[in-house]
Amino acid sequence: MGLREQKKNDTRQLISDIATGMFMERGFEQVTIAEIAEVAKVSKMTVINYFPRKEDLYLDRDQLHIELLSAVITERSPGTPILGALREFLLSQVDDQENFSGTAPWLPAFFKVIEDSPALQARVREQAEAQAEALTKVIAAELDLPALDPAPRVLAQIFTATNTMVFRAGLEATRSGLTQEQAQQSQRRLINRLFDLYAGEMAILGSNKAPETRPLGVGESPAPLCATPDERP
Repeated sequence: MGLREQKKNDTRQLISDIATGMFMERGFEQVTIAEIAEVAKVSKMTVINYFPRKEDLYLDRDQLHIELLSAVITERSPGTPILGALREFLLSQVDDQENFSGTAPWLPAFFKVIEDSPALQARVREQAEAQAEALTKVIAAELDLPALDPAPRVLAQIFTATNTMVFRAGLEATRSGLTQEQAQQSQRRLINRLFDLYAGEMAILGSNKAPETRPLGVGESPAPLCATPDERP
């Protein structure tokens, strides 16, 4: 990265950091672009050039999240199903109290600003849709499937829905006053429960491997689509 590009990135980060602090102190709707520009010592137009939408001053990590989740898919170990890779990723996030776990100590205060702002809530939904669309393309390319095949979209929707459930459960566990260890245990149980529900057909779909089949015997019932979850700590 050249010096010019680094300077632009530094300016962008400075503006976002200043805006985030002001939003957390006063609320999203109560802070104007002009006020942010004044504190950051840049012009109002500079703020708008870096962040055409005010909401993205606060929610500025969406592209990084897409890149991180894409890497979970493309850099998974050989033979690991896509959903298996997501399971491992989320469990590691919980162990390290990273952002996707919802248990990072700073998240309750940060997320309270979103809950108090209809504009930020709407932007979160838009970013989730954009994330699912981006992951659909990554999964389709990874599994070498045609654009109209439903499998990549199904897996991408599971990806985003699971991230949301795990994050919100972790956030609520933190807010409820659970200890770090208790919150992590609760998160692990949730993650394992969710992925046990995705087992069977979804695991086969995620690995792009056709299941072995055989005729059913007399009186034999088909196997369930979801495996019965085991109880894990």
